[in-house]
Amino acid sequence: TDPKRREAILADFDKHFPEWNDKVADLVWELRPASTLVRLPKLLEDSKLTAAQKGRIVDILAVYDDPNAGKTVASLLARDLLPEIKTRALENLRTFLPNKWKDLAKSDELKKVIDSLLKDPKTQIVGLQLVATANHTDAIEQIGEIIGTAENLEIRKEGVRTLGRLHHPKAIEALSAVLSSGRDMHLALEAISAFGMQADGKADSQQAKDSLKTLQGLVVNKGAHVDLQQAAVKALAGSRAGTGWLLQLKEQKKMPETLVADAGRLLRNSPFQGERNKALLLFPAPGKLDPKKLPPI
Repeated sequence: TDPKRREAILADFDKHFPEWNDKVADLVWELRPASTLVRLPKLLEDSKLTAAQKGRIVDILAVYDDPNAGKTVASLLARDLLPEIKTRALENLRTFLPNKWKDLAKSDELKKVIDSLLKDPKTQIVGLQLVATANHTDAIEQIGEIIGTAENLEIRKEGVRTLGRLHHPKAIEALSAVLSSGRDMHLALEAISAFGMQADGKADSQQAKDSLKTLQGLVVNKGAHVDLQQAAVKALAGSRAGTGWLLQLKEQKKMPETLVADAGRLLRNSPFQGERNKALLLFPAPGKLDPKKLPPI
């Protein structure tokens, strides 16, 4: 437990364990020798190691308390590595950016990695996921451009999902622009889901209030496409405030008939117990289907 003694004992660790295998990985996981921190990223290029072994190397990097470990894990996303390795790196960043790597979240190093990823269509999805993980709100305008110009629909949808995870007024503005454009039903549905994520955030925040208002407006808008209305009902059912509003709408007999079945199914299975009990009364489950009463084929 003495730091100086520990450092002395582990100083020549790499000399005694030059090869990498599962037993050495176990030792590094437990002992975390400082010299091995430099060696680990290079091992990810070793063709002899399996994807599972490389994934474990990323996990070992993440357990180091050294701030440089976080920077190294972030830098992996910009390298030409297996998708599984990048996924593992993202998972560790999601775990540790809010706590021991919180300084990294606002660092210039991470901003450079994000900028590099967002510029290349091949890495934009990973870049967008990192933006959400780091809550990098400075990239909101850039995300809007990607949504508007990217040729790949999956990239554009990931951009909309990212906006849903960034709790910032500009994210709400960007989502509203996507929804109001009406150019792509897929993106509109993603935007509604993203509004749901915003509404499920801090209930007293302006972003949550604005998101609820947008979703509520869709539900009661007689001119809105039914698919969008159904998506709005699902998004509202994900938050307590949205659930309460849907129940109130049904009580007041103002819910469009086309949405009653979907709303009932969602609200009868609500995670909010009090609201769920109320939904069971307002939306009684339909009786079992009698096959004998079906019309002939």
